[in-house]
Amino acid sequence: MGGGIGGSSGGDAGDRQLADLGLTPAETAVVALAIEGYSNDEIGRVRGCSARTVANQLAAVYVKTGVSGRRALRIFVRRGE
Repeated sequence: MGGGIGGSSGGDAGDRQLADLGLTPAETAVVALAIEGYSNDEIGRVRGCSARTVANQLAAVYVKTGVSGRRALRIFVRRGE
């Protein structure tokens, strides 16, 4: 895997793109793990929160980015790199 949280290869460019959309640092961290294939349970363990919190954060991310799932989110983030 690459650098960053959970091996995300998005780096600074991807993080800036997400921050420009109003994502919180916590939401950005969840995105980094989700696009690498981590489950909500796994993300929750890494982040120290519940899988439900992760699901809520992803739901907020989907609204802010206009995408409808992890696959679309992965494409959206990688296009911005």
